[in-house]
Amino acid sequence: MLNQLKIQDEHNIELQAEFEEINKQLKEYIESGGTDSNYSKLNACYEEISTKIDAGEQLVAERKGRIAKMQEILRVLKKSDTILENFDENVWTALVETLTIFHDGSMVFLFKNGMEIKI
Repeated sequence: MLNQLKIQDEHNIELQAEFEEINKQLKEYIESGGTDSNYSKLNACYEEISTKIDAGEQLVAERKGRIAKMQEILRVLKKSDTILENFDENVWTALVETLTIFHDGSMVFLFKNGMEIKI
């Protein structure tokens, strides 16, 4: 997960450099009074890169949140010096986000790291 976050950060840095270059070209276009076709092309690139940057930043934020949750889970589990033989409320609350029980007796565990198990 941390490696994926690093790769995404590097990709966002590349996109930011492209964004700055397009922004520079747009400023030059405005100052020089360029043609409408050039503006449309530059504006389309600007919008596309802007959308990619926003999506990348959202992905990074989601991954950072998941990493924080996983670190919390590991911290709680490391506190337990022994193998769990009985229910431990601290471990339960650290691991499980929600438990949904359906009328037919099936259950869905949603863990804080985003994993889901259906029983």
